Parts: sequence; structure tokens; C-alpha cells
Amino acid sequence: MSSSARRKRQKEQEAKKDDRLGAIIGFVVVFAIVALVGTVLIGPHVYGATPAQLMAEPAARTPKQLARDLPLSSASTSSVRVTFRKGAAGEYEEADFDWNSGSRDAPSSMRLRAERHAEIAAEVRAAMRRRLPRLRDGRYRWGPVDIFVRDGGDASFQVDPTIDGKPNPLFVRQVEAAKEVVLNAAFGTPIRLPDREIVDVLGTGYSPAALASLDATTKIEQAAATLAGSFPALTASGGSSFLVPLDHPLFDSVRLAWRNEPGGRIESMGLATNPSYAASRASLESCFEKKVGAPQVRIVDYAAARKSYAFDVGKIVAVLDEQSVVLSFDAPVDPASFALLFRTLDGCREAAESGSSTK
Repeated sequence: MSSSARRKRQKEQEAKKDDRLGAIIGFVVVFAIVALVGTVLIGPHVYGATPAQLMAEPAARTPKQLARDLPLSSASTSSVRVTFRKGAAGEYEEADFDWNSGSRDAPSSMRLRAERHAEIAAEVRAAMRRRLPRLRDGRYRWGPVDIFVRDGGDASFQVDPTIDGKPNPLFVRQVEAAKEVVLNAAFGTPIRLPDREIVDVLGTGYSPAALASLDATTKIEQAAATLAGSFPALTASGGSSFLVPLDHPLFDSVRLAWRNEPGGRIESMGLATNPSYAASRASLESCFEKKVGAPQVRIVDYAAARKSYAFDVGKIVAVLDEQSVVLSFDAPVDPASFALLFRTLDGCREAAESGSSTK
């Protein structure tokens, strides 16, 4: 082969190499551009969890199980941080779960972390109050359950896995209910649990009519089991005093106390009023008068024109003071009067609500 032919062939080979190199470089550039565009436009929307995924997770989960089930999650031995998919959770960016050392079966707390906007807090609190009427200043507490919406918008729950040093029998159910209520308020995700389950585990309140059906002759030996069977959300102080949450516009709970002796029966009761009571007392007085008769008017402070109203509800005297209701009777409580008291409270619900709304 002549020298000129060899030079020509060498140039052709070098040209082919340049073409191949150019093709490779072009492919790399195109791939990089596509990857960059995909990361900017697609990536943030593909990765991360959604509120619906959080709602679908069972309450009984270990850190490892929860991190495995939810995308873009980081776990330690006792906590998990979940990053929300961009645009899927509104103003919320992350959810933190923590497990108490006393129970690894379910997280004892969850906190949704939001951008710091007070408007979010107001919206979430309003939504949560529809499920938790006793939510005040962004906080709801009953027994071992604490649900809180902070001023910055962070929404959280915490459930103690123990009560008085003993395992909390409702722990997992309370975690599930609290989680659903918080996610519902923050994102509008539907609550799957029946209303009665929310009442029984979060203590949102039982109708006074349900208390009226309680057998007031129940003795102390059966008191705990009898009350727990009808009002699972109750809290106990020792074995003789019990607090039952009420679903009533003016009262948060009723405390029933048994005489602490063999065969003891109910010897005292107390109604816990809420902040709406004082403004609605006049409406409640009027309703009581229609149902059980005129009260005895008692002068509390003549100069200030302050009065209280004592109603005979059967054999129970119910004194409606300005800030509280005092119940007195000769122990043990008369069963018929006990039932009448709670039927009267239930029957005065509408009057109490209207009085509260007009004050």
C-alpha cells in the first residue's frame, strides 16, 4: 500500500473515532439534562409520603416497620422522621414519630411539622374542635391522651403507655384514634373509626342520658367493672372515685365517689363546669325550673346582687352558683333522683347551647 493510501486510511479512522466520541458526549449531555429536568420537575413529587399513606398505617408499628412502609423515612431505635411528598401535605413538611421505652409496639407520639404560619394553626384548631369540643387554647387532654395544635401550626398527639405505673389497656387504640383525629384536622383525611370508638378511647364525652341509665345502687365491689363496661374512657382515682367525661355544652365531666367500705355505694358527686357555664347559667336555671320546679334563691353577695339557685332534683339538691354546680344529698344517693338529675341535664342541653351562643 502506498504512503498516500495509508495516510488517507488513517484520516478516515481518526474521523470515525471523533464521530463516536461526539456521539458519546452528546448522549451524556442529553442524559444529564433529562436527569436534571426530572429532578426539578418530577423528583420532589415522586418521593416522600402522603397523608393518606400515614392514615393507612396501623397504629401497631415498630420504628423499623414504619420506616419500611413509608417512603423517604429515616429511623432510629426509637423514632422515625417521615418527609412528605412535595405538594402533598400543604404547609406540612415532616412527621416525627417517637416510641416510649415502655412500649415498642406503637409510637407514643406523633408531631406534624409545619411552616410557621399562625393561619394554619387557626384552621387546624377549628377543624379539630369539631371532633374534640373540649379543645381549648389548641390543647385537648383526657387521662393519658394529650393532643395539641401549637401557634405555629405543628399538630401532635402523645399517649402515655402506662397509667399509675401499670400498662395502659387502651394504649394502641388511643394512638390510632389520636392519629386519625390529628390527620383529619390537618389534611381532611377521612376518619375510619366509628364515633363511639373516638368517645371510648379519647374521652370526648358520654351523653348525660347514658349516666341516667347507670344503676346507682351498684356497690363498690362492682363499681369499676360496671362503669368500665359502659364508659371505657373513665379515669379512676384509687378504686372508689371515678371521672366520667360528659358530652354537654356546659359540663366536662362528672365525678362519682363510692363510700370506701364493704358494700359501699355512691356517697358524693361533682360536676365539672366548662368556660361556657357562667355565661349560660341563666338559660340553665330557666330550663331546670321548667323540669323540676322553682328554685330556692340564695343571696351570695347582697351588695353585688349575686345569687345562687338551689333546685330540689328529687332528693338531690343542685345549687347553681355563678361558676359551679354543687350537688348534695344524704348518702347513699337515691337511685331515682340520680336518674332524674342526669335526665334533666340531658334535657337542658338545647337550652344550654342556645344560652351559650347568645352570650
